[in-house]
Amino acid sequence: MKQLRSILTRSKVWFDRRTLREQLLLCGIVSIAFLWLFTDAIQALASSVQTSRVAAAEFETQQLWLDRESALDERLERALGDLDASKTYSVNQMLEVMDQIAKQVGLQTSIARPVSRRGNVFTEHVLTVPVSRATLRTLIDFENAVKSHYPYLGMDYMLIQPEPAAPELLRGEVRVTSFELNR
Repeated sequence: MKQLRSILTRSKVWFDRRTLREQLLLCGIVSIAFLWLFTDAIQALASSVQTSRVAAAEFETQQLWLDRESALDERLERALGDLDASKTYSVNQMLEVMDQIAKQVGLQTSIARPVSRRGNVFTEHVLTVPVSRATLRTLIDFENAVKSHYPYLGMDYMLIQPEPAAPELLRGEVRVTSFELNR
């Protein structure tokens, strides 16, 4: 404590020996530094408060899911019971079915390999079908043919625009999704 008092006394003596201009500059510099540190501390506190609010909201959501876990498991089992695992499509089966549908409706396209995302219950296969020089009737027939395989196959995205050279024809892409039960 004596050391601190001694340092403060020496600092006061040193400060008092300065000219008024130097004293004002020192006060300004110290004030700016204090203000800067204070602002940083307030921002850090606000960030911590925001993080804790987000964590609390996530905790509430997770708690809600955990509270409803048995009901959700029951619904999942009922839904899985309604599905026929033999009718779900593997990657190769999906490619085969989509190729058949495209040929059946007269859609000229080159179908690439789907992207697959594996989950706990099922694997989702997402296939992007490029469309070029197709009539509106062909696309409607294509959509209806895909719908006939619901819920095992479905369209979730379609972007269509007129062909620049032939406005009566359409081009774009269609995204088709299927799933395969992991049993």
